[in-house]
Amino acid sequence: MVLVEDPISQKKRYIEMRKNAQMEKAAKSTSEISLEVDRLAGQSEDTYDKVAQKSYVNLTTADWVQRFNIYDPSRIPDSGTLNVTVNCSCGDSLISKDYGLFVTYPLQPGETLDSVSSAAKLSYDLIRRYNSVPI
Repeated sequence: MVLVEDPISQKKRYIEMRKNAQMEKAAKSTSEISLEVDRLAGQSEDTYDKVAQKSYVNLTTADWVQRFNIYDPSRIPDSGTLNVTVNCSCGDSLISKDYGLFVTYPLQPGETLDSVSSAAKLSYDLIRRYNSVPI
């Protein structure tokens, strides 16, 4: 007995094999692209220097920020938690210690002491005196 494969069946099998190979290649390419997108998404243009100088207006240093974080200094991810230690050596000794804990807040572009005191419902004069801002 001799088995002979039908030419039409051979062509169908060949076409099916090619189609499967193309689908596998496309799936592999898609997977590689997805990995690259994920890798790039995890990158940020933020550095400890930028955080210290721009976001916290020099209330901290790049060394202080780096000391309390595990991220690559040149690539801080856009998501996650960044621990920032600030130097708060400001204050007016005439303000009562009864106020307790004070919050450090760097003014954002367009904000003024007046706009922040209004938004926080705090006395402009209290904020001005505590921060040693002259009249």
